[in-house]
Amino acid sequence: MDNFNNRNVYSDDDWQSISTPVVKTEYTQPEVDTLEEVAISKSKKHSKHPVLTIQLTLSLCVLLFVFIIKFLSTPLYDKVIAWYQSEISKSVVYNFDLDNLDFSSVFSTPDEG
Repeated sequence: MDNFNNRNVYSDDDWQSISTPVVKTEYTQPEVDTLEEVAISKSKKHSKHPVLTIQLTLSLCVLLFVFIIKFLSTPLYDKVIAWYQSEISKSVVYNFDLDNLDFSSVFSTPDEG
């Protein structure tokens, strides 16, 4: 913008102010009267995603555990990985015959059974 007026297109007298400038004031936080209001305002600040925080923490702990046993105890690491591979290869689909299932033991009281 410094070079704009180098061509002498506009003189400094031709500029007009079309509005008054707006001056931003500093924000001041309202005063809290009692200690109870301070405690209430602090207790309202909850984590936005507690489940995500718990999942991240647990997964990092598991990764740290696996990393530690991998370098400290190779036989234990092999057992853990073998157990994990056997559990992950199991079927998730339930293959039970639901036609012959007796629900009376689940929904009946002891004197009815």
